[in-house]
Amino acid sequence: MTIQDSDRFIKRLKRGNGFILLEVLVAMSLIMGSWMAATHAYQELTLVLQQQERKRSQLRREFDIYEIESIKNDVTRVSSRNHHLHSSAKPVAKGKRSLGS
Repeated sequence: MTIQDSDRFIKRLKRGNGFILLEVLVAMSLIMGSWMAATHAYQELTLVLQQQERKRSQLRREFDIYEIESIKNDVTRVSSRNHHLHSSAKPVAKGKRSLGS
């Protein structure tokens, strides 16, 4: 390598064709910060969902206990969880008698 070649090489480096280390570090920190913020938001939403599911489960257990106690006290009462709604879209078959008549 001659002196002229090394001068050209130095001039080419001074032109700034690539990224400098500071730019790379700033870009990496922005990407990492965004990633950490997204991960934190996801974890927070997951925690809230788990808490809501636990609360819903607890309320359902309490309601079941209350309903069982109510059924024990009133023999004519039917559990609302076992009560099925009949669809009004189906026509009533002719010639069949209902149970109540």
